[in-house]
Order: sequence, then C-alpha cells, then structure tokens
Amino acid sequence: MPLPAGEGFAWCAAEAATAAGLREVLAAKGLPKEAMRVAAYWKRGASGHHAELAE
Repeated sequence: MPLPAGEGFAWCAAEAATAAGLREVLAAKGLPKEAMRVAAYWKRGASGHHAELAE
C-alpha cells in the first residue's frame, strides 16, 4: 500500500520482530526516520524488553 501524499508521521508499537519489519517497510517507502517512532515493547521469549528502533 502506498503512503499518503504529503508529510506525515508514523508511530508503531509491537513485538520486536514485527516492529523491526514495520520500520524497514516504512523506510523502503521513503519515510525518513525523523518522521517515525517505532518501539518494541515486548520480545517473544523475553521479559522486560523495550527498544526504540527509530527515534
């Protein structure tokens, strides 16, 4: 699916592998990393996981 025209911002929170995939897709579609916040609030098989994948 194409991103809408114009400036925008993406905020994503998901499991670590899913969040990393979302960040890659958004970047491949041309969204600059300054226009996204992607966080992994949990990771399969780990407890207490939190990672900022794009700031």
